[in-house]
Amino acid sequence: MTINGSKPKNLQELADRIKEALTGEGNHDETLEAGKAVEIFRVLSDDESFLQEIEQILAYLCEQTLDLTKLQSQIILIIKKYLEHLMAALWGCEIDNLIVEVDGPEVPIMDGSSKPFVFMIEYAGRLLQDAPKKYLKILKEVKATHKDCELICTPAKSMVVDLTIDFTSKAIGKQNLIFSNQKSFKDNIADARTFGFSHEVEYLKSKGLALGASLSNAIGIDSQDTIMNPCGLRYKDEFVRHKLLDLMGDFYTTGSQIIANVHGYKTSHSLNNQLLRQIFSDSSSYQWRELMTYVPIVIEQTSRGERAYDIYSRLLKERIVFVCGPVEDYMANVIIAQLLFLEAENPEKDIFMYINSPGGVVTSGLAIYDTMQYIKPKISTLCIGQACSMGSLLLTAGEKGMRYCLPHSRIMIHQPSGGYQGQATDIEIHAKETLKIKKILNQLYVKHTNQELETIEKSMERDNFMGPERAKTFGLVDKVITNREAIKIENHQVK
Repeated sequence: MTINGSKPKNLQELADRIKEALTGEGNHDETLEAGKAVEIFRVLSDDESFLQEIEQILAYLCEQTLDLTKLQSQIILIIKKYLEHLMAALWGCEIDNLIVEVDGPEVPIMDGSSKPFVFMIEYAGRLLQDAPKKYLKILKEVKATHKDCELICTPAKSMVVDLTIDFTSKAIGKQNLIFSNQKSFKDNIADARTFGFSHEVEYLKSKGLALGASLSNAIGIDSQDTIMNPCGLRYKDEFVRHKLLDLMGDFYTTGSQIIANVHGYKTSHSLNNQLLRQIFSDSSSYQWRELMTYVPIVIEQTSRGERAYDIYSRLLKERIVFVCGPVEDYMANVIIAQLLFLEAENPEKDIFMYINSPGGVVTSGLAIYDTMQYIKPKISTLCIGQACSMGSLLLTAGEKGMRYCLPHSRIMIHQPSGGYQGQATDIEIHAKETLKIKKILNQLYVKHTNQELETIEKSMERDNFMGPERAKTFGLVDKVITNREAIKIENHQVK
């Protein structure tokens, strides 16, 4: 995804070694240190059983005996107790490259969440490395099941997780969470704690296990189905949030972000790891993709000396906003903030929006659309490459007479789509919501293209790709341009 202010990323590493060791229950110390650009994740430990367990798992995936002191970028999975809390923090902070030194047989549990790890990572800062960021794209449906539990990955343009837990305990019950914004993980998911039932903890302690478990590092539920922690819950749905944290942590042991729609029902670590094994057991189900980013830096001479801008920030000074890549919540928030800033700076001056997008989340796109209509400045839209799905709505939502596309761009419109699972009632609710959204979008296209509703409905039944001239005839854009002078001439004629 490329947007103004959020570019495709190089590998990010910790800027400084975290000199303070993270210490948790069991007196196991942990130190985080930036790795070299050729590495993904490497674990160093003095505990032989820890090393042997990781080596066995890695050997299973890589089909070779491994020396843990010489792991290279092809090493993709490390699994160990409590490691998922650290891995979830790394995922949420977008850290791709790290050496983890563990003094003991396990990663410290801390307060039972990822928040302490996030704090230390944010304290240390990060650096961009001269190496591509790796993504794991799912190419076909992969499914892991156990009794009534299931975890499914299907192909998608970005990651969306729909997670449901269902416990007989009244303290937990059934909870659902839909999550798609990695940027919100640190504030909304990272501090969700692990949880357990008092009778289970007592049994484990009798076996010499979970000796460090306490209400300081977990949510406790007693035999009366009440929360034992004096401070209560951090969120009403803290349980499903922590299950999402576990899932993201387990997934990130691959060393890369996963691009897929993820549906989970009553997931567990074993189910998460079962799904990963199934993915890697079939090479046709996934593809490694690399994104290498070089973001040009512009140096300007000012009265106070040199000032450096990344190219997108410099173009924002010229009132140019980019909508590039899949439309999702974080992109929408950044673009909305830019539009509001430019309005505050000069409400009478036009804004120029360049669009190259395959579409994306409807609610995110409508948030951008509503802001475009809300602010005072006129917005000129220009399609470069493609404006598909929600991208086409943003293109046609520009000021009439100021909507353009380049000669080799393409525009695509279609009706909204979605895939839902669950009880029949839940599916019915989502179906009604999808039909409502379809009606809203149809009316918006009628408004901006001046086409009849019947024409819009028929045109959007299936994916409808248009070249520049056809898009102009349909009313999605006002003019096909080949150079900037064409815009200047037209604006002069309008005046």
